[in-house]
Amino acid sequence: MLYWKCSKATEHRKVRKSVPLNVKLDVIKRLDRGYGNVDIMRRALCLSTSTIRSIYLQKDKILKVGELAIGSANSKVASSGRHPITSKIESLAQVD
Repeated sequence: MLYWKCSKATEHRKVRKSVPLNVKLDVIKRLDRGYGNVDIMRRALCLSTSTIRSIYLQKDKILKVGELAIGSANSKVASSGRHPITSKIESLAQVD
């Protein structure tokens, strides 16, 4: 019988953490201003160099998502809890 042994590397894997959008935008902003990767890592972001590089390589996509997120947060939608089509049908169905 052949038994597979897990190495220490697989036993103690690090859990992947997702980086929030606001942190990604902050990384991009700092890199555009001229801060170095090491400077960003040491200042409260606690990100590895490879993470910072991958964020900067995906800069266009992240900025596009950031614009969409900010645009949807700023848009004010008045909602009465009903679908707009329902209101329109009721207004058309009213008999004067």
